[in-house]
This record gives sequence, C-alpha cells and structure tokens, in this order.
Amino acid sequence: MSAAAQEPHAIAVREDLGRMLASGDVHASERNRRFLRYVVEEMLAGRTAEALVAMRRANPEHVAHRRRRAAGPKG
Repeated sequence: MSAAAQEPHAIAVREDLGRMLASGDVHASERNRRFLRYVVEEMLAGRTAEALVAMRRANPEHVAHRRRRAAGPKG
C-alpha cells in the first residue's frame, strides 16, 4: 500500500485507538497503554516483524505456552 493510500487508514486507526484507550473499557497500566500504542505504530509503519518481536519479548510466557501447544501432547 502506498504511503498516500495508507495515511487515511493510519489516521483512522490512531483515532480508534485513542477512543478505545480513553473509553475506560481497556483496563491497563499506563506502561501497557504506551506499549499498545508502540505496537500499533510499528504495524502502521510496516514494521510488522519488529512489532511481533516486541510483543513476544513483553510476554515470554505466552510464547512458551504457544510453543508447548504446538508441540502437542507428551506421551
């Protein structure tokens, strides 16, 4: 997607994220809110891999759980 075509989409995503975080429906610390904004900005900038790495580093137990599930039952 070109930068010109992506910009309206990026603006809409940022506005939606701002509304979501301001609504009170998201119960997260300020640190987690900043992290969510960071991940969204990375994704909007086309740096999906970087965003995924950041998410994995932020929650290593989730990644370990997914690896255990992917490995299947022990037996």
